[in-house]
Amino acid sequence: MPDIASDSPFVSVVVLNWNGYSDTAECLRSLLRSHYPNFEVHVVDNASVGDDADRLEREFGDRVRLTRNRENTGFTGGNNAAMDLVLAEKRAKYVALLNNDTVPDRGWLSALVAKAEARDEAGMFASRMVFADDPGRIENTGIVLVDSFDAIPRGRGRSASEFGDDAWVVGACGGAVLYRAEMLTGVGVFREDFFANFEDVELSLRAQAHGWSCYYVADAVVRHKLSRSIGKVRDEDFNVRSQRNAAFACLVNLPWQVIVLDLPWVVLRDLGVFVFGTLLMQWSLVRTVARARWRLLLERKDILRCRRELAPHRKPGWFTLWWRQGNFVPLAARYFVQVVVLRRRRFLE
Repeated sequence: MPDIASDSPFVSVVVLNWNGYSDTAECLRSLLRSHYPNFEVHVVDNASVGDDADRLEREFGDRVRLTRNRENTGFTGGNNAAMDLVLAEKRAKYVALLNNDTVPDRGWLSALVAKAEARDEAGMFASRMVFADDPGRIENTGIVLVDSFDAIPRGRGRSASEFGDDAWVVGACGGAVLYRAEMLTGVGVFREDFFANFEDVELSLRAQAHGWSCYYVADAVVRHKLSRSIGKVRDEDFNVRSQRNAAFACLVNLPWQVIVLDLPWVVLRDLGVFVFGTLLMQWSLVRTVARARWRLLLERKDILRCRRELAPHRKPGWFTLWWRQGNFVPLAARYFVQVVVLRRRRFLE
């Protein structure tokens, strides 16, 4: 466990609940046993149908700050409600987000803060997330940006022992992340129109454009049950929004040099989807990509406006970001085998 000074910086940890009392309660019990001495917990109930908020209030009382949203504002709106409050109060040096379907190790927060105190140039810190039902396998260790305007979990499915070293990464998964409050104040919080999925990618790329980096902390371990909330709402419309969100994040935030170099792969990827999806009668996949691209076309003015707004803040340098990207060809091969042939969904979640 990292050494923790008595004057440890104050951290606000946000946990979002939506119809998931059992998972949320388990997450909070583990979090509240943390070794870290100076933090608070915000729980945002995102208009759960049942009595989740009442039950959480009865069990945890004044050990958490409970916010009851009147409507489900998604992962983005729910977390933003707490983050906006924290940033306005100006007490916390760091803001951590933790999915309600996770169980953090007792040293999770200590490891993140210790590394953040040592890495002033980084504004985001990714955790080592492992599968709850198979903790020897990685769920993610941050985000890999793919040159087809996609983003995938770094290391998913590989042995946890392969990711025992800290590393610079493109971005952090919002399911278990530490953000520097100074960074959030400068670049903003999640885009609420993303609602859910790839909002963490967009924030990571936006922060990179402002000059902030992301660092993976191997000792910050979290067990993740994976998609307990998303699994309740995943349908074609959800997948369309996800495809749109990933590409929107790239088109707005990536330097134009990277976009130009990526475009051939984007076109090749889409052609592959349309050709092979049609031949294999994967109509939902074809519709999803077509609808997402059409939506982006309709939003072209918003994309250009957002790029103009970001331009004065964009820091120079694009080669490192381009070089760190993954290539879509091996990703497409894995997708074809796992999802199209073997019909396994976990590859995408």
